[in-house]
Amino acid sequence: MEDGGRFSRRDVLAGLTVAAGVSTFPQLGRAADAPIATRTIPVSGEQLPVIGLGTVGVFNFDNDPVKFAATKAVIETMVANGAKLIDSAASYGNAEARVGDVVAAAGARNKLFL
Repeated sequence: MEDGGRFSRRDVLAGLTVAAGVSTFPQLGRAADAPIATRTIPVSGEQLPVIGLGTVGVFNFDNDPVKFAATKAVIETMVANGAKLIDSAASYGNAEARVGDVVAAAGARNKLFL
């Protein structure tokens, strides 16, 4: 979403593409019913999802309450659906700090692998 609460052309086209894919291939809409594919960390034995959330683009923002709320909703949705892998790094600009802030606000630190 662009600043000011308006959807950009890119946002609309991305949404239409997803909607078209789900309507064309209904099994894509049922992916949430399938268990999350995981792999084992050899040293600890912990199971981690094979796909995680990258933060370099979306979480790289300064003080923006709208983006903060949106990214918090993403984290809450991840946790609610069993996802837990988040990738961030100091080289991602403000993303690493924002991930920490958002995860703390969501009360989800003990449910995530950062």
